[in-house]
Amino acid sequence: MSKIDINEFRQVLGVGTLYPDTQLQQSCDAADQLIDGKLNYNRAFVDGYEIFNGTVTLY
Repeated sequence: MSKIDINEFRQVLGVGTLYPDTQLQQSCDAADQLIDGKLNYNRAFVDGYEIFNGTVTLY
């Protein structure tokens, strides 16, 4: 499942009905794969944290 649906994607890109749903879905899926590859989903150990001026720093 994509992080954004087709209608949101159309609106953000401003393409209306220029591209078919299947092509936009492929673009959403490809973007998801790129994003997921760059994010650490609970793979980093947190030893501690610090909150300073509303900013959290993890150690």
